[in-house]
Amino acid sequence: MVFTAALTGATTYANGTALLSRLGLEHPGRLLADHTTCYPAEESGAVLEPLYPDRLAEDFLALSLPGHEATGYPAAPWAADTTRTLVARDGQGAPPGHTARVLTFLASAAAPHRWPHAVRHLEAVLRADPALALAAGAAALSALAACDLDTAVLEAIDAHIPGHGQVDLDAGIAAFTQRLTRHRLTATDDPAQHARLHQNLGFRMTRAGHREEAMAATERAVDIFRRLATADPAGFAPELAGALAQLSECAYKADRMRTSRRAAEEAVGIFRGLAATDRTSYEPGLALSLSQLGHGMSEERRQEEALAAAQRAMGIFQRLAATDPALHEPGLAMTLAQTAVYSWRLRRWADALTAAERSVEIIRRLVATGPVAPVTDLTRSMVVEESDLATGLANLGFFRWGARRRDEALAALREAAAIERRLADVNPVAHEPSLAGTLTTLGTYLALSGHAEEALSVAGEAVEICRRLAAVRAAEFEEPLRKACAAYETARDRLAGGGPRSWTMEEHYVTLLNQDEVWQDAQDRRHRLDDMEPRYCGNVLRFLLRQADDIFATLVDGLAASPEALGRWEGEDAGAWLARQPLAVALRRRSEGKPARSGLCYCGYAIQPGWNHDHCHPGIIVD
Repeated sequence: MVFTAALTGATTYANGTALLSRLGLEHPGRLLADHTTCYPAEESGAVLEPLYPDRLAEDFLALSLPGHEATGYPAAPWAADTTRTLVARDGQGAPPGHTARVLTFLASAAAPHRWPHAVRHLEAVLRADPALALAAGAAALSALAACDLDTAVLEAIDAHIPGHGQVDLDAGIAAFTQRLTRHRLTATDDPAQHARLHQNLGFRMTRAGHREEAMAATERAVDIFRRLATADPAGFAPELAGALAQLSECAYKADRMRTSRRAAEEAVGIFRGLAATDRTSYEPGLALSLSQLGHGMSEERRQEEALAAAQRAMGIFQRLAATDPALHEPGLAMTLAQTAVYSWRLRRWADALTAAERSVEIIRRLVATGPVAPVTDLTRSMVVEESDLATGLANLGFFRWGARRRDEALAALREAAAIERRLADVNPVAHEPSLAGTLTTLGTYLALSGHAEEALSVAGEAVEICRRLAAVRAAEFEEPLRKACAAYETARDRLAGGGPRSWTMEEHYVTLLNQDEVWQDAQDRRHRLDDMEPRYCGNVLRFLLRQADDIFATLVDGLAASPEALGRWEGEDAGAWLARQPLAVALRRRSEGKPARSGLCYCGYAIQPGWNHDHCHPGIIVD
C-alpha cells in the first residue's frame, strides 16, 4: 500500500479501489481505510496519501525495488511487477493519470549518485512502452534526461517525439534532445551527421525558449555545413541553406538582428540558385528565407525592403498553396502576418488590417485541424500553432485599435492573452515575454475604453511578469517593465476618475495626423474640421507643433521606422515635417477660414472618387 501510494499519489476513493483491484488485492476498501488511518489525507475524501517529503518516498521506492546493496532493508519481490502494472494502459490505450508521477519519482530515484539499480527498473517500464515518457509530460522527460538510461531506450523514446514539437512538452524535449545529442555525437565521426545533430538541437532549444543555446548549436551546424559545401556544393549547399535559415530565426529571437539578416541573405542567395534549376524542391526554402530576411530588414528600419521581401515570399507561398494547401498554407499565413506589420510601419493602414485579418483566419483554421503534411527539417519551422494565433490576434487588436474598432480590438487582445496564459503555464521561459507584452497593450486599451478595473488587474499581471523577468535579465526587460508600469498607472488614474489623457501612438498618427477630416480632443470627442472655428483650429495646430519633437520620436520608435520612411526630408526638423502632414495642412487652411480640404491634390489633379493619390506628396512634379 505504501509503495503504491508513493507511485500514484493521492487519488479519489473510486480510483483507489480500482487500482488495488487491478493489483489483485482483496478487500480494497478495508485496505484503503487502514492506510488512511496511518497516512491521513490532506484533502477530504482522498485516499493513498503518499510519504512526505518526496525524497523520502523516492528512497522508499528504491529500497523496495530489487537490486540495491543496502543492508537491513530487504527488497520486495513484488515491487517490480507492481510498478509495471500501475503504468499499464487501459483498454482504450490511454495511460493512467498518475503516469507522470510514476516516471518522475522513479527517474529521481535513479538520478546520478542515488540508486543505480533503479535505472534498470525504469528501463524495463520504458522498453515495454517508450511512449509513456511523452505521456508523462515535460518534467518527466527532463528527469529522464538526467538518468543514465541505455541508449536503445533513449532512441526508442525519441522515435515518439513529434517532429515539430509540442508546446506542453517542448521544455522536456529540449532537455532530452540535449542528452541524446551528446551520445549521438560520440557515436559517429561523420561531420554531416554532427551538423544535423547540432541543427536539430538548435531547433529544439528555440522551441523551449533557450535562445543562446539555440544560437550556439545552430552556429555549429552552419560552420560544419559551410565546410562541407565548400568541398561538395552539390551535396551540401541545400543543407547549408536550411541551417542558415534556422540561424536567421534563432538570431532574430535572440535579438541579434545583424546576424539574422546576414544569415537570411546568404540563405536567399543559395536557395535562389538552387530554385533556378529545381523550382519544386527549393522554392519553399527561398520563400522561408525571404520572409526571415524581411524580419532583419524591418528591425534595421528598412521597411520598404522588408515589405518587398515578405511580399515576394507571400507570392511564392500563395502560388504553392493553390496546389498543395496542407503543405504551404502555413507559410502563406506567416508571410501575411509579416506583410501586415511592415505595411503598418509604412503607414499603409488598410493594407495592414486586411493582411492581419486574413492571416488570423488561416492560422485559426490550421490550428483547429493541426499539421496534416509531413514535417521536414525545413517545413517544421513553418508549422503554425496556438502561439502564432496569439501573436496574430495581438497584432490584429493593435491594428483594429488604430482604426477605432475598439470593441473588436479588445476582443482580439483578450483572446490572445487567454491563449498566451495557457502557453506560459506549461512553458514560461518561451511564452511569458510575449504574454507580458500582450497584457500591457490590453491593459492600456482597457483603461482608455472605460474598463478601469479590468485594466488594473491586467496591467498588474503584466508588471508582475516583467519584474520577475527583469530580475534575471535586467537589460532585456527594462523597457517592457517601464511600459507595463505606465499601463498600470494609466489604469489606476482612470479608476480614480482622473488622470490626463494617455494618447496611444496609433491615435496620434492613424486617427489624427494622417487624415484631414476630424480633430480628436482630450476627452476623445471627434469634431469635423469644417465645423470648427478658425481660431480654435489655429490653437490646435500650435498645440501640435509644440509637441512635434515628441510626436516624431514616438512614431520613429513605435513604428520601428527611419525618419526617411516617415517622409522626413534631409535637414528638415520635426516641426516642419509635422506641418506637412494632412491634419496640420487642414488645420492651417481652417485657421485661415478656408475649407479643410483643397479641391486639388498635391499632384494638381482633382480629389474625387476612383482616383488614387496615395503616392502623391508636397512638391511632387507630374510630367
